[in-house]
Amino acid sequence: MDQAVAFQMPYLPDGMIHVPEATSFPSGHAAVLFSLAVGLWLVSRTLGLLAALHGFAIVCLPRLYFGRHYATDILAGAVLAIATVLVVNELLRRGSLVQRLRVWSETRPGAFYSLFFLCSLDIATDFAYAKTVLRLVGSVHITRVVMSVVGVVAPA
Repeated sequence: MDQAVAFQMPYLPDGMIHVPEATSFPSGHAAVLFSLAVGLWLVSRTLGLLAALHGFAIVCLPRLYFGRHYATDILAGAVLAIATVLVVNELLRRGSLVQRLRVWSETRPGAFYSLFFLCSLDIATDFAYAKTVLRLVGSVHITRVVMSVVGVVAPA
């Protein structure tokens, strides 16, 4: 038991390890699952409810039990997903993006479905590519800020 936070590690099956330095807030798993559930709910309330219950019971609760997330991580991921999907859905309904995407899918199916596959793959891998790009962009930005503060000119 870690006395500093009074955290009792849960039982972990053989082969599973606790990774304390891994990011957990907000839960990416909860965000993806609840965004899919809200998307389904917008089409069918029954399907959306079933997806949300499945995501919570099969994915989120075990992640709490095994110590991968705190309840606030799951809640923040769910709130972030619900808000994002509802806002994006409203923006898509008001604009012409969906129509333009449909036309693009018909005129350039190779490019459209290649990009669609890559986006789906990034979602399936918990945004590994997007996280890598964001880390790279963030580290370059932070490096330039630090170099400018200490008076060193960063290369363009």
